[in-house]
Amino acid sequence: MSRTLNPLLLLLPIAGLALPGCFWGEVDGGARFTVSGANVSQYVDLLYPTDRQAEWEAIFADRPTLCPPDDEGCDNEDRERSDVVDLFLRYDTTRVRGLLTQKGDLQITAHLDVGQAYKALIDDSFDDWDYLTRTDRMHGAAGDACDSSVDAEDRSGVGRCVFSEIEANDPGYRKLDEDIRLVMLVNLPGEDDVRSVECQDRARTFASDDWEYPRALLVNYDATGPIEDGDDSKYGGEDDPPLPLCDVEVFSRLNVATQVFGGDFFGEGDENTNLTIEEGLSATDEPLVGSVIIEELTLPSEGQGRAKGKYHLAFTAQRFSEADGKVVIEGSFDTEVRLDPVAVDDPDREIDLDPEAGGEL
Repeated sequence: MSRTLNPLLLLLPIAGLALPGCFWGEVDGGARFTVSGANVSQYVDLLYPTDRQAEWEAIFADRPTLCPPDDEGCDNEDRERSDVVDLFLRYDTTRVRGLLTQKGDLQITAHLDVGQAYKALIDDSFDDWDYLTRTDRMHGAAGDACDSSVDAEDRSGVGRCVFSEIEANDPGYRKLDEDIRLVMLVNLPGEDDVRSVECQDRARTFASDDWEYPRALLVNYDATGPIEDGDDSKYGGEDDPPLPLCDVEVFSRLNVATQVFGGDFFGEGDENTNLTIEEGLSATDEPLVGSVIIEELTLPSEGQGRAKGKYHLAFTAQRFSEADGKVVIEGSFDTEVRLDPVAVDDPDREIDLDPEAGGEL
């Protein structure tokens, strides 16, 4: 995927958010939505308007497992689902703000208007949508029609059908107006809110010239750290100890309307997670899932505040079904950093201040 997206909101009072025209920065990005027969109805008014819901559901209905396009006589275990497609929306937006919160952390918030993303694709003659019609992919198979009355083996692939649907009815897609907001909260080194015993040796002051850039930061979605599970390490759940505040480098959240997405812990489940950040960057020149790279950071106290960097994040969307619903967001940001006070919703944490004494926050 060459471009990216970012959306979401982890924030604050509306008063602090809705300053007319007050956005300072830009993002070049894109988002990839996984759509399937199991979750297509959940994308209404986000990826398609209400009056096209029946058409989208018909496109994904009654899709069996099939042999891959290059393997006509495959065995049952080699058959693939034919009801899944990744729909990618790209955008450039200046609806970005970079703020230092009351806690001295850097917050970058970016917005995506779905209708505007469709408009850009439509006005560009769908130049970036050729992947939906690639005949070597299950979703791009050319067939007799998209209607479920056509035999499964003879139907066009879901990606090809989605492309045709949007192309034929583009005025309705331009009007989609659901705002997606991505918030990345970067914990800058400094005085911790709670000085847990695990953070006692950390610096209590911060100056940006202590950092070297570019620097890759891990994203901790749920504020839990790795735990040992036999011979394996995995990231913990609600009942496991939280990652110490001094180690939470980036917290990220994605909002679509009132739905808050969960995150894949540090990219857990991604095929590249066996690589270190440094190996991944040198091999692909792109951030690994679950990382944010800050290429430049100047705080307002040091002159013209600025944050520049890129990110690659993945969110599991309960709204779009646990089985298939996922959004992958990547992009680059270049944002003026402001000192405006903004309240930030922190992830829920219970921090044991003194494990031996049983104290907790």
